[in-house]
Amino acid sequence: MDALVVIAAALTVLTAGLALLYIMAFSQARARFSRRMAELSASGESLKPSGDWRHFTTPLERTRWGQKVQDVLRLADLDISPSVFWSARLLLIGVFYAALGQILGLTVSVNLVASVLGAYLAVRFYLRSRQDHYIATFDTQMPEVALLMSNSLRAGLSVLQAMEVVAERVERPAGREVDRTAREIRLGKSLNDALLGMLERLPSEELRMMVTTILIQRVAGGNLAHALSVMSEAISARFKLRDEVRTMTAEARYSGVILVVIPFVVLGLLNRLMEGAVGAFLGNPIGWVVGGLFVGVLILGFTLINRVSRVQV
Repeated sequence: MDALVVIAAALTVLTAGLALLYIMAFSQARARFSRRMAELSASGESLKPSGDWRHFTTPLERTRWGQKVQDVLRLADLDISPSVFWSARLLLIGVFYAALGQILGLTVSVNLVASVLGAYLAVRFYLRSRQDHYIATFDTQMPEVALLMSNSLRAGLSVLQAMEVVAERVERPAGREVDRTAREIRLGKSLNDALLGMLERLPSEELRMMVTTILIQRVAGGNLAHALSVMSEAISARFKLRDEVRTMTAEARYSGVILVVIPFVVLGLLNRLMEGAVGAFLGNPIGWVVGGLFVGVLILGFTLINRVSRVQV
């Protein structure tokens, strides 16, 4: 009971501190937003403060850690600020704490460790799945991007103008990423550095092929429009083969997920039939060792199945 009181008091103080930090940073966030509107006014855009909580910022986001989290969220296509993301993680830890305490009946210390670990793994898995979906969606648009750039170059446009055409006609995420690269070039960044920066933001093999083609053609010369047209056809054929491979390996991939989920479902049912069994098991040091081995074997099995079913095309 004393430990529970200490944890509750610590969470209360932490929440109060975060709220005070948000209030102190509000004026700074509004000032930065006003400066941003002034910068966009030159292009004819007009923005008004919406008070949207998703974009609320704090001084923590100006740190290197905050910028790194912002890049991760952007790649996951999440339109929230790092402050909201960190707050959601704290809330998720509380949800895991209440759920595990209700279902498994763990002790306070064990429940807290399990909640932090579970929330970390859940957030990591969620971000990774969204990032993979974002990159996969971007890859499916690459044939259209390459073909549109090829046609624009045949019409006499430059590479930058061809990128602007792509940014205008292609939907996100490809349109947004190409538009960002085109803006960087217009602001004075070289074409090579801008393309390499986009490749660093997006770990896509299809994008790597297109960037490499453009950079080589700029140095060695040649018909860039024809090269992009051929590359568009090659990427389309590659996608067809990849879809066939994913269909054939679907059973193995879902087997890995079932391998991880079923043991925890069985533990929950066992704890319902024998109330307090899991808590008593983890309250013993030997139980921690056996539990660690159990989780390690699950991770190893999932990793092996995932690697076997992953075929590079």
